[in-house]
Formats: sequence, structure tokens, C-alpha cells
Amino acid sequence: MNNIILRYFDNINMIEEIEGDLLNEGVLMNTDIEEIVLDDENEINIEIEDIILDSENENNVLDESIPNVEEIQWDIQEVRIKCICRYNNNFNLCNRNIIDDSLYCRYHKNTKIHHIHKIFYDVFKEKIEITKNDLYLLYRYINNVENSSNIKGLYIELLKNIPFKILLNVAEGLYIISGNRKYSKTEIYNILYNINKKTFDIENDKTSIKRINKLYDRIREKLKGDLKNKLKDNIIVKYDIEDNYMNDEEVFTGENICDISVNRLYVLKNGRNEKYVFDAVELEYFIRKCVENKQEPYNPYNRDKLDDNTIKNIKLFIKYKGLLIKTDEYLWENNMHAFTELSLEIESKGFYNSPEWFNKLKDADFLKIIKYFKLFSSNIPESNKYFNDIRADTLVYDFCKDAIKMFKECNDEYYILCCNFIKAMALCSNNFFNNMPSWLLGNNGDNVRINTNLENLMGLINSNNATELANNFLLYYYVEYI
Repeated sequence: MNNIILRYFDNINMIEEIEGDLLNEGVLMNTDIEEIVLDDENEINIEIEDIILDSENENNVLDESIPNVEEIQWDIQEVRIKCICRYNNNFNLCNRNIIDDSLYCRYHKNTKIHHIHKIFYDVFKEKIEITKNDLYLLYRYINNVENSSNIKGLYIELLKNIPFKILLNVAEGLYIISGNRKYSKTEIYNILYNINKKTFDIENDKTSIKRINKLYDRIREKLKGDLKNKLKDNIIVKYDIEDNYMNDEEVFTGENICDISVNRLYVLKNGRNEKYVFDAVELEYFIRKCVENKQEPYNPYNRDKLDDNTIKNIKLFIKYKGLLIKTDEYLWENNMHAFTELSLEIESKGFYNSPEWFNKLKDADFLKIIKYFKLFSSNIPESNKYFNDIRADTLVYDFCKDAIKMFKECNDEYYILCCNFIKAMALCSNNFFNNMPSWLLGNNGDNVRINTNLENLMGLINSNNATELANNFLLYYYVEYI
């Protein structure tokens, strides 16, 4: 019967509250709180039993008298254009179109249990999976309906119209039945009625509520203390301006760490006691993009993999600091935002790179890269979809947007365009050239740049192929005279 008290606790997320407290105190978990076990569980159980109302003398005989449908005031809060009836075998909604401005389809308009389906819809709405909490909400609902004098009879009738398998699963989940024997339907109906009745009685008794709240506070403090002891060697310290860190600038934004709000600074410590500081929002966005691109998240400074516990901690940090995650695509506040997103897309196609490599390039370099890409891809019509609208005032953003778009779209047949882009990058960046896959280098890996040298490429640029970009004056001006 301890489940009655535990049912009352279901509406209070103790775990999240404890996580929030520990976070604000500088302790952030690297393990699951659910693993903590109370040492004085027997003592807690005794207090629970003292609170529970005695149920031994409950009358288990069903009263078959059911209130008339006209006696019940219904409150269906939304108007449905689909039938509200549920099927007996799986409890799914009918969802056929209603007729005659009613709540039922032509198949269910003559059902004799309209009042049952109305109650189900009032409480469950369009839910598919029915849980223990739903069954309690059902009991509480009929207690608040006027003139429902026979609560037990009505509640059990409602249970009879829910597939028995659902009720059995709920009872097993509450651990209120034993797996050592079989239970009749009547037994299950009465067990569910009794536990929900007693939960309701406790919920509406001020004295019991006070005692439960005191018990809740004791359990909460006990869990919190046990968790602290368990995590002595697994804490993530708060940012301290006096401490030594591996980076002075935030990798994703390029800002100085001292210029970022302390509320956003997340310290990542590895097994070598190296500490890196990140803008938590930017780091979460980076991780999310890694997952979307089917990459394992990593620390961009040293490429150490980030485990699930670290990722969970970052999300908790953002939640309890009240930070908002980034949601809009291409909502970049600076060049490093754009470079980071482009870097992730390029890596998703198998090319090692870093946002810092783009940050070292000048505006003229980006324009050269575009023209080299166009020349390498001159015989591929699909390449004409990209890098056609490059403006001086938004050069970097335009470059990154089109490059990201290309890497997202060019799979299989047009993967060659991604390769051509990397070749173009290698002509303007030593970092890209030194980290090119060997299969992109010509002459069996000799130190020759992409099957051609710069002089030959310049010859191509000054040939008729260069006229294809003459309409883009900015691009033509920068590249034609390099």
C-alpha cells in the first residue's frame, strides 16, 4: 500500500528538483540519480503506513446501480468533428466523421454507453496510451461531477470498458498485484478502485498532506545527501576567473571568455585535468548538429569524444540557468557561428576540418575558392545552383549558406561537387591542403596540388571559362586579377 503515497509523489518531479539544487551548488552529476538507494527505507515505509487510511474493511461488493446520463453534467472542452467513441479491443478512438452535429458517427450513434465515452473523452482527450495517472484522473473527475452518488459503481463500470490488458499492465506497474497468482477481473477492478480512492482521500485531507510533505522533504534531503557523497569525484566546477583554462577565446563565437556572461560559461574538464570553457548554448548547438549529422559529439579543441553523461550535464546546465537553445537555421551572430555550422556539414561528408581554418581566410580567399570550384565543376551542370548571389556586405554568410546547402544536397551522384569544393579550399588554405585525403591528391600522393599546379590553374582562369562569372562583378573583380 506504499504505492498510494508514491502515487501522490508522481506529480512532483523530485529528481529534477534535486538535480537543480546540486547544479546551483556547483555539483553536476555524471551518474543517474535513480541508482541512489535509501539506507533507512524501512523507517520511511513505517511513516508511509502511518499515513495511509486503513483499507482492510473496504466493501468489495460491486453496486450495479449507475447514475443516469441526464444526471451528469458534461464538460467537453473542444469541439471534435470525429467520433469520440473508443474501440473495446485496443481503446483507440473511432475517428469516423460525426453526423447530425453530435459527438458520434453513424456506427456509434445508437450506443447505449454514450455517458461512458463522454467521460473518457473529457478525461483522456485523444491519448492513446493510458497510464496509472490517467486512471486516477478518471476517479478524481467523477468525484467532481454533481449528483454522482455512487462513485464506486460508476468507476468500476468505466474500468470495465477499458481493455483488461491495459488495467493489468497498470496494476503490475504499481506493484499492487503479485506475479505468483492469477487475478480475476473483479479483483483487479476493486484493487484499482481502492488505491485510487485512498489516493484521492489523502489528497483532500489537509492533515495527511502536511505529513506527506514533511516525508517528501525528508526523502528529498536524503537523496540529495546520498547523491553528493556518491559524486565527490565526479563534480564539474563552476567557472572561476582566477583558475587556469586551456582557452582564452570561445571557439564557436571567437569572443574573449571574459566578455561572455558567467551564467553562460560551461567548464568541460577531461581526464587529464585540462579545463576548457564554452558558451553553453553554442556547445549544445554544436552537439545537436553532430547528432543530426550522425557524428559522435566531440570537444572541438582536442576532438575528445563527449560521453552521454557529459551531454546530459550540458543540457541540465542550460535548463537550470534559464538559457534558451538555438533553434533557427542560419541565425548567425558572427562569422564563427557560420564557420562552425559549415565545418560540421563538411565533416559529415568525411572531410576533416576545423572552423578555425575558415576564420584565417580573407574575403579575397573566399572569392577565389568560389571561382576555383566553378572551374573544377564546369562540366557538371548541377554546380550552377550554387554561389550565384555573393554580395560584398554579406560575403561570408552567403558563402557559408551556399556551401552548407551544397553539402546537404550533393549525395552519391553529385558527391564530386563536395570533392571539388575541398580541392578549391586546398588552393587557398594550407590547413585544408595538409589535411586532404590522399585519394584527392594527384600523381599517387606526390606533393602536387590536385593533378595540376597553380600556373596551369591560372591559365584556365584566364581562358574563356572565366567569362561565366563576368555577370557577378564583385566576384569577377577579386578573382580575375589574383
